[in-house]
Amino acid sequence: MHSITLEELASGSTSDAKWNAMQKYLVRTGELHNNVRMTWGKTVVSWASSLECESNLQRSDVVLKALCYLNDRFALDGLSPPSYAGIMWCMGWTDKPSMMASARYH
Repeated sequence: MHSITLEELASGSTSDAKWNAMQKYLVRTGELHNNVRMTWGKTVVSWASSLECESNLQRSDVVLKALCYLNDRFALDGLSPPSYAGIMWCMGWTDKPSMMASARYH
């Protein structure tokens, strides 16, 4: 599988047409609806193993750096705390185990 570069992400030239459309809309308008932004971010998270990575970085660090760069550069609200909260949500912040995960079966 080919590595996805930050340049490909920024220009919306990945192999995913839906994600490319979201990125190009963000570049053109500076905005993404919150639900669209969640899909946009979660898709990059799902590509973690395909992103170009410096050898000293964890994959989660690469994803976070990429999302922050894209968000800060192209989104009108890029530097706002709620915008960063959205990125962290995409990364799994505030996720809790399911109710069944803590159930003990005897």
